[in-house]
Amino acid sequence: LEWCEQTGRAWDHATAADIWEYTRNVRGSNRTFNSKMDRVCDLYRFAARRGIGNPTETLVAPRNILHRRKEKRPQIRLVSLAELRRFVAGFASGRDRLLAKAFYLTGLRLSELRTLPRAFLDLVPRRGMVEYTVVGKGGVARTLQMAVSLRDDIAAFAAATRGPYVFSADGENPLHADTIGNAFRRN
Repeated sequence: LEWCEQTGRAWDHATAADIWEYTRNVRGSNRTFNSKMDRVCDLYRFAARRGIGNPTETLVAPRNILHRRKEKRPQIRLVSLAELRRFVAGFASGRDRLLAKAFYLTGLRLSELRTLPRAFLDLVPRRGMVEYTVVGKGGVARTLQMAVSLRDDIAAFAAATRGPYVFSADGENPLHADTIGNAFRRN
């Protein structure tokens, strides 16, 4: 709406050409662009239900526009062992340090790590690694590997807890995602 006011256009009489001109003036990341376009499309869909024409109907959906805008991706930076140790040491409790270490070294997702079953501790290692399958996002099974030393650290932690999960909140349920999230926000 601000853009309409600045350019002297009436938002309720905008055309598809006006919307395209607006898209050329949107600055920022792809996420910013899509967010703004989603809001514009939502406004006009809402207005269409009230009898005002929708100039966005003929446009490509914002998520498709994303592929037309190229943005440089940041280079991946590997952390040193010393940086990793400092990061892990910054956590307040042994459990939180173990979670951070496991996230970094295994590539597990939050839901996969918090629901890691105790049966995982019984897997037989091969060549210094424990191979296991997790069912994660979208019900997709992934096979991951974990160093035996990390599995042994997790087993030592789990020996002091009870329940079906390695990281259990109350002995029956997995540790809540917010509990893990709060630990990472504090670090």
